[in-house]
Amino acid sequence: MAVDCANHERLAGELPTGAFVIKIDHHPNHDPYGQLNWVDETYSSCSEMIYELAQAGCFTVTAAVATKLYAGIIGDTVRFSTPETSTRTLKIASALAATDIDIATISHHEMDLTPALSKLYGYVLSEQTIEPSGLAHVVLPQRLFSDLSLECGDEDALVPLPGNLTTVKVWLFFIETPQGQYRVHFRSKAINVNAVAKAFNGGGHPLASGAFVPDLATVGQVIEQMQAQILAATAVD
Repeated sequence: MAVDCANHERLAGELPTGAFVIKIDHHPNHDPYGQLNWVDETYSSCSEMIYELAQAGCFTVTAAVATKLYAGIIGDTVRFSTPETSTRTLKIASALAATDIDIATISHHEMDLTPALSKLYGYVLSEQTIEPSGLAHVVLPQRLFSDLSLECGDEDALVPLPGNLTTVKVWLFFIETPQGQYRVHFRSKAINVNAVAKAFNGGGHPLASGAFVPDLATVGQVIEQMQAQILAATAVD
């Protein structure tokens, strides 16, 4: 069972040969690799989907399970701030809260910053470039992760950060991997970024997508295409 993995590249390892694969996901289904694909973009998170699956199967959702599902919801919705957050999201969150989970502790844990991450936080704020168009972008070199004893992926907690700035409409994170390529996080408040992500063999949601690019030259191309996308969108507005 593969959960929240839109394509093969996001899987942790290879699928077992000959296995019956069930894919549960809420991203666009461009890679239906499962024999059974339950993919529904109207959900804000896979945690919502799993909760409804448990309800349909009459499984008991214990406080321990509810804690994980609630954390998944507030993590994927960035604490109920994404456009996919719906009345269904809030109803399910309320039902999970009714199992006597520790809402405050879960919420604080979602915002936790280690001393190393706090230094990365400062780096992002000081080193990001903000274009007049409202595009913010920053490159996080691998040496920075080595210096701070961080792993690729630890930066995920900081991805929403540039969006807190009032002048930023779209923001891009470029993270150099140990293999030398760059993982790209595309994020936006309103302008569709998925089209640009797909142009670089990535994809995701309209306002939150991802991709991998091979080098800094391609990083520059991503920035240029995103700039053009923003200018086109704002010209229409």
